[in-house]
Amino acid sequence: MEALKQYIIDFSNKNGKYASMCIINVAKALNIDEDTLDVMLRKLVADEFIICSLPADNKIYEFYLNQ
Repeated sequence: MEALKQYIIDFSNKNGKYASMCIINVAKALNIDEDTLDVMLRKLVADEFIICSLPADNKIYEFYLNQ
């Protein structure tokens, strides 16, 4: 989870707070399967760390930092 949080923070610092990240790209970068990543992202949404900007097929597809 910490690696995911750091990835999100680094991406946001480089691209801007409202730059959306795609679950496919994040899964590849962190070598995590999309289903596991979806569970992790849902926890971060619940913790208000990120905001889901695009749900698709009952998954979080795109999201951005909420800080």
